[in-house]
Amino acid sequence: MMVSMESLNAGFRNLWSRKTSRVLLALAGVGLLSVPFLRWHLLPARQLRVLILDKTVPEPSRREHAGLTWLLNHRKFRGPSGEVFRAEQGYYGFYPRPNKTWEIQEGSIAARAPEFLYLADTYGVYSEEFYGAALGNRSRELYGGLRAEEAVDIDAALPKCLTLVGEFNTFASPTVGEARAACQRWFGLTWKGWIGRFFSDLDRRGEIPPWAIRNYQIQTGQEWTFEGPGFLLVNEDDRVEVLEEGRDVEAGRGLRFQGRPEGIQALDLPKDTRFDYWFDLVQPRPGTQVMAEFELPLLPQAEKRLALLGLPRRTPAVLASWHGNTRTFYFAGDFVDAWPVPYFYRISGLAPVRKAFSREVPGDPQSFFWRVYIPMMTRILDDTWARKPR
Repeated sequence: MMVSMESLNAGFRNLWSRKTSRVLLALAGVGLLSVPFLRWHLLPARQLRVLILDKTVPEPSRREHAGLTWLLNHRKFRGPSGEVFRAEQGYYGFYPRPNKTWEIQEGSIAARAPEFLYLADTYGVYSEEFYGAALGNRSRELYGGLRAEEAVDIDAALPKCLTLVGEFNTFASPTVGEARAACQRWFGLTWKGWIGRFFSDLDRRGEIPPWAIRNYQIQTGQEWTFEGPGFLLVNEDDRVEVLEEGRDVEAGRGLRFQGRPEGIQALDLPKDTRFDYWFDLVQPRPGTQVMAEFELPLLPQAEKRLALLGLPRRTPAVLASWHGNTRTFYFAGDFVDAWPVPYFYRISGLAPVRKAFSREVPGDPQSFFWRVYIPMMTRILDDTWARKPR
């Protein structure tokens, strides 16, 4: 069969057209995907003197502040010399080293003159979790607690500090005395002496700390027979209260984090979501603004029981106040503790996309991290930058 030259040319033109279309589509796709990277690189860097204090770093992830350093880099904040922020260096506190060794890196906070000071966690590091299997037993403290001289140092730093942020655990055990009093003064609150956490299973073979089980059995003279979801509440004097789902609290709700109107507007907080990690119960002092609350979904019998202990159904979750010219925020929960954080941060718009696609997932800290912590800290950092003298 003879094929005309015209037919061959038409075939080649069609083939070339299809290939060209595919190439153009591929180039267009690459171009669209590269826009967030290019946009991030075109954003101006913002220099901010940031200091992070983290005494609770038993292993190399630095999970108590890694999310913050990621956000600082993602929002293109830089240190005084233009350096990026690294979770593994530059903070004050505990540094784990190879072969189960460690060192402490500290210095004068006032001399560093931070414009943004973040007290990530002062609970500390203990021998069992650092050297052993971390079974939840109480063991010898290697390092921890905010010391009185550190509180004096922070007081000296605050006149030049634009924003001070603290979160659970900043002033609870092992911090005591003058240092605890200073923390409560900075953040405009009073700690009620209680901490708590929702557990998906109260069974003793799960995540319940062995010391809590022992204290409950000594306190009540009864065996720990709890199982299923519920809350563990612990007082600083070691008193233990257990709230079971269905009996003491509503089933399926967990601890609710609820933004108040002022917090929704100023800090981009959600109206209602779930928080499933450690929290403390605090009371605001006059002049302190409650931006969000925790709600314990108590049933009537348990509500009366806790009222006798001075514990309400609703307790502050995010508090904002002024200490002189310093804007202070306290997060009454372990909000930043979400691992892993992304490796890449040079992608404009990544945080809003992650927020949009995150859903409330029981027991998943990533959900709360992207839906609450990142939007809230973005607003706080941007406000800090806006108040920085030019």
